[in-house]
Amino acid sequence: MDKLVNLTSVLETVGEKIEEEVGLLVDAELNVSLLETNIVSKRDFFELIGKKTVLTRFDVNGDQNGECYLFSELKDAILLAGILVMLPTNEIQERISREVFGTEENDAFGEIANIISGALSTSFEEDYRGELHFIKTNLEPLNKNKLDVTSDEPFPEQDLFLAAFSFKKDGKDLKPFHIVIPTNLLGLETAAEPAAEEAKPDAQDKKANTRPKAGQSATEEEDNQPESQTDPEASEGDNPQEIPKDTTDAAPGDEVVLILSNAPEDCQIFVESLEPQACECICKDFHEDIKEIFQTRLVKGVFLIMKEVNDQGFATVIKIKSAASPQIPIIAAGPKWTRSTVLQAVKYGSCDVLMTPSTVEEIQEKVKNHMHLIPSSENLEKAS
Repeated sequence: MDKLVNLTSVLETVGEKIEEEVGLLVDAELNVSLLETNIVSKRDFFELIGKKTVLTRFDVNGDQNGECYLFSELKDAILLAGILVMLPTNEIQERISREVFGTEENDAFGEIANIISGALSTSFEEDYRGELHFIKTNLEPLNKNKLDVTSDEPFPEQDLFLAAFSFKKDGKDLKPFHIVIPTNLLGLETAAEPAAEEAKPDAQDKKANTRPKAGQSATEEEDNQPESQTDPEASEGDNPQEIPKDTTDAAPGDEVVLILSNAPEDCQIFVESLEPQACECICKDFHEDIKEIFQTRLVKGVFLIMKEVNDQGFATVIKIKSAASPQIPIIAAGPKWTRSTVLQAVKYGSCDVLMTPSTVEEIQEKVKNHMHLIPSSENLEKAS
């Protein structure tokens, strides 16, 4: 019981951090509160949540290694993703009604999930009586009515530590979201329980309520609502988000710098500036698919060139970060930077900014400092 009290305290802190940090990311007033903590079976958990959710997986390492899960209501995930990429309100509502969770939603909500994984890691580091770290891996839409809960999908039968959170945006109630952690990762059981359903003890005997069971009826009520006539049109986005390929041992010829711009002519000065480094430059439009580049090449860094410094340009950083390894530097380039826009660029994930129009020397300085590409003397002589 003492460990359960400690875990409840940790999860309260997680909620506070999600409220603050996700609120800053989506520029909205959020209210997040821990509703309850329980130990439940897999079957009991899937009876609790709504029919259509987004499942986010986190790798867990430290005292124990494994995987835990975040379940968010599908419509709420679409809403937050749409806000983050600054879609018009009517477009967001249309996607919610059609339950569209495609690549754009996957990328944007993945950034929110990154914030939540950070909140988990920080809170457990500060207050948990043990050592656990959380890393977001991928996410996928899920329809529980299509699941066989006796199978190993989306995870094997096991006892789960459940944390349910209430969720409000700008004063409006959204559906609760749930974080579930296998109890063996938390030391709440001494041995793994048999996987077969008939071998499981009655989950009701093992529940350990530490808070009132608020919010449960709200999620159960969702199951009684009529189903949409069609499945989400973005079924092509149902594939889990791919983890960037480890290219640390890539050959020198695989090294590239990615340049993103909606104006090809703006890329030329950047390409010319990188000639002494003998590093290939790949120029892409903001809207082109860039995931394959990160999976097959050693990307040393990214320049994001904006005609105007604004939120739409910064939203592209989300697309880059969802495809790239965290250590890849992203430099936002554009005119008329202010202190406010610099801070905003950093908030979205840029490591530095660059005023445009830029000189060759200014670009090369950023390349040297952040991408660690130093021109050889031979290449400098050819460039001079």
